[in-house]
Amino acid sequence: MASTKPRALIEVSYEAYAQEYLRSLPPEHFMEATAQATQRKITLESLDLLVARRSDVQVFNELLVQYPRPGQRRPGQVCPDNMVVVSDKPVRAQSSFNVPVEEAGPFWVLEYVSKNNKRKDYDDNFDKCEHELKVPF
Repeated sequence: MASTKPRALIEVSYEAYAQEYLRSLPPEHFMEATAQATQRKITLESLDLLVARRSDVQVFNELLVQYPRPGQRRPGQVCPDNMVVVSDKPVRAQSSFNVPVEEAGPFWVLEYVSKNNKRKDYDDNFDKCEHELKVPF
């Protein structure tokens, strides 16, 4: 995931964008409905079975993913409910998963969506993950 900017400069600028994103979130972002919590538990327990068999599988929840967009100064941003990265090397992510400085990109993302909540709009998140970020699954 090469870039013309030095890795440290990318990390600093992406960290600033991650902090800006966090400050922009409304309080309701941090609430989870019972049905969503149940689905998350089922998903995480299933992914735990995969992690137990594959040491190269890493699972993340609600981790902001930032990625370069050609011709844009600001990175693209998406925050999937669950994300799987397949890599033998540990992920560098702290407050965000910054694609240009990671060894591997997201392999699989899962979104719990709702047409009644713009933050969870399926079409918008699907477009970001499939077309911009190019997540395989």
